[in-house]
Amino acid sequence: MMQTTADESPQSVGYDQVREILRKRCVTCHNPDEMRGDLDLKNMQAIQAGSSSGPVVVAGKSNLSLLYTSAAHLADPKMPPNSPKIPARELDLLRRWIDGGLVEKLEDKSAPSTTVEDEHIAETSSSANFVPVRKGLRPTAIVAMDAHPLNDLVAIAGNGQTVLMKASTGKIVGAIDFPEGDVTAIRFSKDGTTLVVGGGVPALTGKVIGFDVASGRKLFELADETDSILALDISPDGSRVAVGGPSKVVRIYRVSDGKVIHTLRKHTDWLLSVRFSPDGLLLASGDRFGGLFVWNPETGEEFHALKGHTGPVSSVAWDVDSETLISAGDDGIIRTWNMHHSELTSHWNAGAGAVLSMARSSEVTYCGGRDRKLVAWQSPEIQIAVAEFADQIDQIVTLPASECVVASDASGAIQVLDANTLQVKHKIRLPTSPELMDAVLVRLDSAEQEFAARESERMESEQLAASVANMQSQAGIDLATAVERGASAEPLDQQLFVQQLFSQQLELATQQVQQLESAVAQSTHSASTLTDALATLEAAKSLAESQLESQTQQLNQARRLVQSLRSFSSNHRSALLEAQSQQEQLLQAATALRSQLKGSPGVAVASSRADSLLAELVTEFEQSLAVTKATLMKDVSLSQTQSNTNAQ
Repeated sequence: MMQTTADESPQSVGYDQVREILRKRCVTCHNPDEMRGDLDLKNMQAIQAGSSSGPVVVAGKSNLSLLYTSAAHLADPKMPPNSPKIPARELDLLRRWIDGGLVEKLEDKSAPSTTVEDEHIAETSSSANFVPVRKGLRPTAIVAMDAHPLNDLVAIAGNGQTVLMKASTGKIVGAIDFPEGDVTAIRFSKDGTTLVVGGGVPALTGKVIGFDVASGRKLFELADETDSILALDISPDGSRVAVGGPSKVVRIYRVSDGKVIHTLRKHTDWLLSVRFSPDGLLLASGDRFGGLFVWNPETGEEFHALKGHTGPVSSVAWDVDSETLISAGDDGIIRTWNMHHSELTSHWNAGAGAVLSMARSSEVTYCGGRDRKLVAWQSPEIQIAVAEFADQIDQIVTLPASECVVASDASGAIQVLDANTLQVKHKIRLPTSPELMDAVLVRLDSAEQEFAARESERMESEQLAASVANMQSQAGIDLATAVERGASAEPLDQQLFVQQLFSQQLELATQQVQQLESAVAQSTHSASTLTDALATLEAAKSLAESQLESQTQQLNQARRLVQSLRSFSSNHRSALLEAQSQQEQLLQAATALRSQLKGSPGVAVASSRADSLLAELVTEFEQSLAVTKATLMKDVSLSQTQSNTNAQ
């Protein structure tokens, strides 16, 4: 038998393995922003702190840990509320983590892999500092992009990576992996040495990682959000990072230790845009409901609430002097705001429909939107250029060092344009793999066919189960009818009625059994259901046979009782007939005697005496007859009582 080493023990579970379970199942309701039950399960420290009612985990004792017993529905309150238990595999990991002593992170003894798969490399300039670009299945929209402040490097959100491109040549130089999920926000630091990347898994995790631009090495890791990061920025001095997303709050993190400095709570919808002013003294944020706020990032206090937008504020930008804020969004209006007086200084139609992205150079504002136009404005009255795209424009960045503008549309096309004329210099796309897409489509088609086959089998099984249920219901109705009709039938007619009825029931049950046996041969997936149905019908058959036997015994007892009564009645009827015959003979003798004495001397006296004697004889006979009848009725009653006793 194979031996399991301590390092391979199935009990070895770290917090990093259960964290995703808690994020998916618990943290939505138990986080710093929404602490239901006064409990935060967002991180290891919060879990160990427990709630106001006491600890929720006891190291080494899962049976005493409310976190496990509630999730396993072993104790109240059962979690998640009004929902089934979480999957057994997840419960097992949670139990093993607690029983294993609440280990924070297991030591990873596997050697890091440095192998690069050449087939995933697109057209790139070789660089040992970056990993190759992963090919996507098909072209997709670019969800995040930013430009280096000092050179022509552009960072683009790719397939779980940040892809780096040289705008001057249109060449991809490599990529930096983002292991936390999809990349949804990108920002270079003011000095260009740090690339801040945000993203995660929607409705599950959100993370921010800072990378060294020169080497691709990870510098810091921030945020532990419960949803993906939609907007971020790094302060000009590089000491703070502001993030926002579906949580409707702006959090400011300190880079040095990853701590949250401030949580800004004024927004009523998802955060779409966040920007520090060039001097770092202010922070602007816009949300999906049209909310636009300016904050003091040092104190976390609200500086201005700017009202005017009637739809999502997709982009905010600052003028170089930090005194003017520029905002744009779905209402298609560009607005400029004076920070000294908190007033709207100008506004005009962007000319691009609903604005989805905006960028500001030292003198020009560029905006693009749903009308598939990239428009350059020098001022509200001066439009200097317009460029048409094939689809709506999602991202725009400016590169002052190379006098370029880079924009991408919803089809995934990326264009490098001249900053003054908006003439196209380069057109590129992130690499895709048609072969991989074809393979995925084949697998998807196969999976759909398999699913359709299983769904057909499931429907057949459900129909068969419904048919069995109908047959069982009908059998029950027929049995109830049989019992009702049998109870109201005459005793001497019950045997024939019950025999006929139960013969029909047995024949019907036999036919049903044959149908079910045939159905079992056709569908092995319904074996369990059919077995139960057969057992039920066999039980009904046995019950019918038992009831038939009981009715037959009762009918036989009734028949014997009737035969006994008939025999007894015959005997007493003979005695009665004999007594009646004697009565007639006496009457005849009396009549003859009366005739003979008629006309003889003393006949009147004799006749009177004869009549008196005859009356006495008749009275005596009637009394004897009454006694005989009473005796007969008594014998009949005794016979019935004895018959009932025998039947019981």
